[in-house]
Amino acid sequence: MTEYLDDVISPTSLVSTRVVLWDLDGTLTDSGPAITSAIQQALVRCGLPPVSTSAARKCVGPPLLHGLPAYCGVSEERLAEVVAVYREIYQDIMCEAPLYPGVRETLEACADAGLCQAIATAKPEGSAREILAHHDLMAAFDVVTGADESEGRLTKDAVIATCLDRLDEAGIREPREERFRICMIGDRFYDMEGAATYGLQAIFAAWGYGSAAEAGDFPPAGDLEEVAQLLGLTVRRDLTRA
Repeated sequence: MTEYLDDVISPTSLVSTRVVLWDLDGTLTDSGPAITSAIQQALVRCGLPPVSTSAARKCVGPPLLHGLPAYCGVSEERLAEVVAVYREIYQDIMCEAPLYPGVRETLEACADAGLCQAIATAKPEGSAREILAHHDLMAAFDVVTGADESEGRLTKDAVIATCLDRLDEAGIREPREERFRICMIGDRFYDMEGAATYGLQAIFAAWGYGSAAEAGDFPPAGDLEEVAQLLGLTVRRDLTRA
């Protein structure tokens, strides 16, 4: 954690948020079943030992280049092959992942409050855009940033850095001394670590796929209604609607 973090983790200061960076998998979309199924199928197709659903589920959130070796025992030598097969399988089912209850209402509440919103996901950017378009959500975000191998953007830290740069280019990034007005919302340690690295606020999406310990010093929210409360938002419709 950075020394700057002590000044930004108070939940009461979240009401000063002006920009929200949303993770995608496990935060806005319940993508776990599709991702775990694709991972399990890819391992079998590559002739590697099968893994349990619980092991594959740990790969929801972090970049696959980190998750597959750490949780599924994929060697560095076979990693590129498994990722390629996984993406081939996942491409056909990724849009099946539903939105969590309250996503549309919370995004609308952020917009009503004048907040800028962006996506910062470790998922390949093209896939993220396709999923958002499938759910008719592209217009909700000023910036969409995901991983991009061709640009060497493979880690969550790198994704957040690029997202901040794009916000700056769009004229909506906060000055460095006011980055506490930017809030990262995600369900894994990588989201919280990235927020700390760049001096941002964060809310841990406890409804997603990370363990409670991954929240670190940041406040957890059990659902999107709690996110709205932490941000001081007024939600126009029932958050229980999908």
